[in-house]
Amino acid sequence: MSICGDSGFTSSFPSGTNLPGAGLGQVSSWAFHGTGAPVGACGMGPTGGTSTSLATGLPYLFNAASYNALTATTTGTFTGLRFTVKFLDGCLLQIGGPGGTTGTLNWSLHGSQLAFSGGNLTLSANFACDPLLYNSGDSVSANGTYTLTAPPTITSP
Repeated sequence: MSICGDSGFTSSFPSGTNLPGAGLGQVSSWAFHGTGAPVGACGMGPTGGTSTSLATGLPYLFNAASYNALTATTTGTFTGLRFTVKFLDGCLLQIGGPGGTTGTLNWSLHGSQLAFSGGNLTLSANFACDPLLYNSGDSVSANGTYTLTAPPTITSP
């Protein structure tokens, strides 16, 4: 079930060699929306309800772990993730890491293609959420690929 199918963010990465892996880049804003919906408004799977989604605790950090010169691909972890999803019926979901910590995703950058996968995202649901749909501790998938409009040239770490 998809809460928010589309999103866009503002990121910054340096270009160069011998760059530090930790905090290599960051996301300073992230907006979500459903297809054809205004920013922040999302459709909600089988119930057809509406939700609003918000990235909190920004900035989120890109930490580079490796660079493959053969494929020109940089990989690492994306950290500090925390999102809030609110539904009109009062259901409130907090998405982050296990036990209320901030979450992580894996990332790879090849040319202008930034891909997210894996990670440790889980959700916490309040009392108003339907337990047939959402339960605290459920895993959350956030896989996808974005095209960067100004891709960096990273040849390290």
